[in-house]
Amino acid sequence: ENSLRRAWPSAEEPLRAKFLNNITEARASLERMRMSVVLALRIQVRLEIQQLAIQVVLENLKSHRTLCSESLALFLRKHDKVQSKLQESLAQVPTFLETLRSVSLHPTLRLPGRETLG
Repeated sequence: ENSLRRAWPSAEEPLRAKFLNNITEARASLERMRMSVVLALRIQVRLEIQQLAIQVVLENLKSHRTLCSESLALFLRKHDKVQSKLQESLAQVPTFLETLRSVSLHPTLRLPGRETLG
């Protein structure tokens, strides 16, 4: 500022004041921009961290879905086997009932109308 006073004639004092005011405003504007840039960089870092976290969550969900799908497939295979055995057993019930009807009870276990196991 002292060098400006020496180089600037006093007749142009209003111009010098306006010039110095412009410099002050420019510095303040640069400081605000610097703060905005710092804030933007911090936000960018946070967004990158959040993006990585989202990717981890997605990978975990994919892994969980795969595990659930495999477990469900295993359950369905076992269910089909059990159902198949149940159907086979149910199909044999009439044969078993006929067999029981053909077995006579011991005389001490017989009741009126109850002569066989079936």
